[in-house]
Amino acid sequence: MGVVKPILQWELVHPLLPRKVGKGRNQEVPLREIVNAIFYWLRTGYQWRDLPHDFPPHDTVFYHYNKWTKNGVERRTHERRAYVRRGFGTTDGLLVGLR
Repeated sequence: MGVVKPILQWELVHPLLPRKVGKGRNQEVPLREIVNAIFYWLRTGYQWRDLPHDFPPHDTVFYHYNKWTKNGVERRTHERRAYVRRGFGTTDGLLVGLR
């Protein structure tokens, strides 16, 4: 079950993330690593600066978290999470939202 949980979380969030439009900088850090760092931060309650070094830099993670919160990704993630949890018939924390 330990492997299923992160896969479900990524499959839940990935379609909700904004797509790159037009020209601009290429994504240097894979979004999945950023999402994993956000889930870790939510689960542990650590300060951003205290994220382990195997995650992307804390300022990169915070930037994306803040951007996604402002543009509604957090709200849509919670809505989707509630829908999926009702389908599983569980409230045991199978899925974690972005906040």
